[in-house]
Parts: sequence; structure tokens; C-alpha cells
Amino acid sequence: MVPLDCIYKIKPVDVIEEAIRQDINVALELVVSHMKSNPEKFVYKLRARYYDIPMSEVLYIASKPNQVNRVVLYAKNIIVEINDSLSSIEKRHQNFFRSHKGFVINLMSVNYFDIRLNRVYFDDENQIWCPLSVRKKQNFKKVWQRINHVN
Repeated sequence: MVPLDCIYKIKPVDVIEEAIRQDINVALELVVSHMKSNPEKFVYKLRARYYDIPMSEVLYIASKPNQVNRVVLYAKNIIVEINDSLSSIEKRHQNFFRSHKGFVINLMSVNYFDIRLNRVYFDDENQIWCPLSVRKKQNFKKVWQRINHVN
């Protein structure tokens, strides 16, 4: 918890209001920082609100073509466009892997991958998939096998 500044009643109301706003912003920054450091949650911001979803729900994140710092989050029950970059998401979360220049996948959500077709699948019917770059597939295979304890 962060204590609020001592409020003196002899100060003008606008000075008191600004001090309260600053204290709330400091507390909000601390809460958001704590939320973002939680490896079990994916935190994103839409307009002025922060949202979080369990990391186990996140499938992959794709960049928006021809739009800087715009990505689309694909989760099991939601698809949402957010302001962020694939590189910053990849740095913040160790479970993400850059499978292709426009895709970051959640390694914990991968169901199956096909090395011949260069695809990573997220569902049993193989309907939800992402491309796997030719240059990245050997590294992906090693990382995925390590995480899933496969020889």
C-alpha cells in the first residue's frame, strides 16, 4: 500500500485535488507494474483501462500489417486489438516465442506443430494455426521439446 500525502485543509481545493490525482497515479503505476510482472497473467491496456487474462488462455499475438505498434491478441475466448509491439511482448514474457516476423506464440498453448508445413497448431482440429519461419523452426523445436519434456 502507498500512503496518500497528508492533506492540509488550508490549501486551495485545486492543489489538494492535484495532490490526490498524483498519489492515485503513483499507486496505479505500482499496481500495473506488479500485474505485468506476474507470469501467470497477460496484461494489456485498452483506452484508459487495464485488463488481464490468464496466460493459459493466450494462443498467439499477431502484428497488424502496415500499422506501427498495433497487434492483435488471440486468446481462447477473445480477440482484441491493442497498442503494443511484438518485440516488447516477447521481452516481457518468457513463454512467448517469435515464430515468424509477424507472430509471437504462447509456447504453453501449442498443441502440435508440423515441420513440413511450417505451422504451429493450437487446437485438436488443427484449425487455429500460425506460420513457423523456416529459419526459426529448428530453434522452436528445441525450445518446445524442452518445455514439454519431450526427447
